[in-house]
Amino acid sequence: MRILMISAGLPPKRTGGVPLYVTDLRNELARRGYDVRYLDTNCQDESRKPRITQTAGSPLDYSFFNSGRRFHVGVMPTPFSEVHASDESRKCFLDFIHELKPDIVHFHETLCVPLDLVSALRDCGHTVIYTVEDYSPVCPTVQLFTHDQRLCTLKTDELECETCVRKWPVARLPTNADWANPIVKGDGFSARARRALLRYLGLVINPFVVGRAFRKEAYRARRVDAVRHLRACNLLICMSKQQYSLMTSIFGDAGNMRQVYLSLESYQQPKPKQTTEHPQTAGNVIRFAALNTNQINKGGELLLHAFQSLRAEICNVELHLFGDKDGARTEGVVYHGTYDRSDLDTLLAPMDVGVIPSLWPEAYAYVGPEMLMRGIPLIVSVAGAMPEYVIPEFNGLHFDPTEPGSLRMAMRKLATDQALLNRLKSNAPASTQGIVLFSNHVDQMESIYAEVLGSSK
Repeated sequence: MRILMISAGLPPKRTGGVPLYVTDLRNELARRGYDVRYLDTNCQDESRKPRITQTAGSPLDYSFFNSGRRFHVGVMPTPFSEVHASDESRKCFLDFIHELKPDIVHFHETLCVPLDLVSALRDCGHTVIYTVEDYSPVCPTVQLFTHDQRLCTLKTDELECETCVRKWPVARLPTNADWANPIVKGDGFSARARRALLRYLGLVINPFVVGRAFRKEAYRARRVDAVRHLRACNLLICMSKQQYSLMTSIFGDAGNMRQVYLSLESYQQPKPKQTTEHPQTAGNVIRFAALNTNQINKGGELLLHAFQSLRAEICNVELHLFGDKDGARTEGVVYHGTYDRSDLDTLLAPMDVGVIPSLWPEAYAYVGPEMLMRGIPLIVSVAGAMPEYVIPEFNGLHFDPTEPGSLRMAMRKLATDQALLNRLKSNAPASTQGIVLFSNHVDQMESIYAEVLGSSK
């Protein structure tokens, strides 16, 4: 079976749960004897000409340059190019597929793929699976989360996407030197002056361009077209029950959607964390840890505020932040910077409690099982799917990010109740609800591929 996997880049180019999952699944399927190819869609160059080139071998990797849809971070959302591919881009993509002849095309992201390419594949008779690991097809900001920090449950004819996008940090024309460089080249005084003028003009015309681009009709049409194209898939896989519920509310009873818990290779061998019973003392520091809370919707500010309030009452607590995040030096807060997954055992060994403070509807949060499997109980937000694998008083606690003081209360409970903390630590590696070991997950994906391929034939 030849499988083509498509996403917007793998490590080290990109970090996070999705690139790790795609890498692990691709490598394991290749080890099991499948012919697995990979296509990176997050590629741009100055030519702006759509092209696909081979970039690596064993497993074979390809790069799709200038698809017409840009990565969502750092650029202004453009609703039409996110759905409709140019004739040149469509021909480039379909010619590549025709030559490759995959049995299954498996999308893991559509962040850099015009969505009508999915329908184009189905029109040509190809078998298509899409694992919905974010909300990019139905939300221009990817998060399904409003600018005033609420879950977006609006129906298509109610959408007010232009309001959210206007308040999104990147919802504007770029005004730094980078965007002007390709237009005016050179380092002389005249070139610098012209680039400065272009940046000034960008500031002046920005409100008019943004106002035209962010019309509500454009985003409502984007939602309608996105749903239509994704309904064409043979199968849509949602990675949690919550995400399945949200997507079903948008798609209706599409008949091609199911829920499957995803997994990482590091979930394969749980490693119990050794704990000892001892009384709470001033010298016994309780260490809270959070991974990758560098975005506003990840709840990093909420966590810092809750911790600082707790620290004012209890001095023997620390907060350790891992990932691409830094901030003002605050007593008790330790910034560890970026990390490699292979170092997690060492980095997390001294930690007592993990915190996932997300404000938005996390589709799963891969970091949760990463910590549970290492014997670290969790405090998780009920805004995302984390309660599907965190059972209160067994392997962690829940909190509601909309309730002031809820996170602080949960942190205080574990900082002051050593018996409860020890019990949660003992139970954490035995967590099975909502978590699938990696080898079992790959077995399941093999079955899904065979089933979908058989049905399509």
